[in-house]
Amino acid sequence: MKNAILTPDRNQLLASWASVPAVPRSDPDCQWFPALDVTRTPEEYLIEIDLPGLNATDVKVSAAEGILSLRGTRPPHLRGGTNMRIERPSGPFIRHLALPADAEFSAMTTFFHNGVLELRVPRALRQASLEGVALAA
Repeated sequence: MKNAILTPDRNQLLASWASVPAVPRSDPDCQWFPALDVTRTPEEYLIEIDLPGLNATDVKVSAAEGILSLRGTRPPHLRGGTNMRIERPSGPFIRHLALPADAEFSAMTTFFHNGVLELRVPRALRQASLEGVALAA
């Protein structure tokens, strides 16, 4: 039996375990997927993406219809001599992430430091529930 964690569609497997689903791979030219963590607090969604070797200008972030998209390209790690082993991924990447309906992408802030892109997406204020509230006649 093939180890499901090592298959190219591991995003689908991991998405089934998390409350914030990853959207399946949609671009066949993608060479790799950057690792990311998503944390929900009462105020915001914090998304941290590992992008070592890249700068903020190397990554494009967009959001539409509840889907956050990250795109970029990491150049190959070329050094003089013969490569004995290459394990660090390079080439184009794309990552899509669906966030719940309360994500306010228009107020998203970004910060890039030490190869980690941090996105902070505020959550919309919840409307108070009328359940259990006495209404005047």
